[in-house]
Amino acid sequence: MANAARDKNKLDDSLERLRLPRRKRSVGALATGLFATTAINEGGATAFFYGNPHQLVITAHSSLAVAAYSFIGSYILLKLISKVTDIRVSAQDKKKPDTASTAKKPTDDT
Repeated sequence: MANAARDKNKLDDSLERLRLPRRKRSVGALATGLFATTAINEGGATAFFYGNPHQLVITAHSSLAVAAYSFIGSYILLKLISKVTDIRVSAQDKKKPDTASTAKKPTDDT
């Protein structure tokens, strides 16, 4: 399913880590707003299932704030890097053979 989504939007993500981990982190953060209890952390707040539905709202807002901060910071870094170097490989360079696979390998005889 993740591969089909990746192929559909044509993202050039060599690590293939954009979609699924982000969803897992968001679900984990929201779960804190659902299941937090003072039995585990006496200094904390209770969560949705323990009578404090506002805690779920707080964790949802904080998750959105982290996502926005990460996006904006990454975008700024991308723009700064693009001022110094090319971000994408040119079509001409893509046609060139990979130097690591075509380079002459030294022999033991030399």
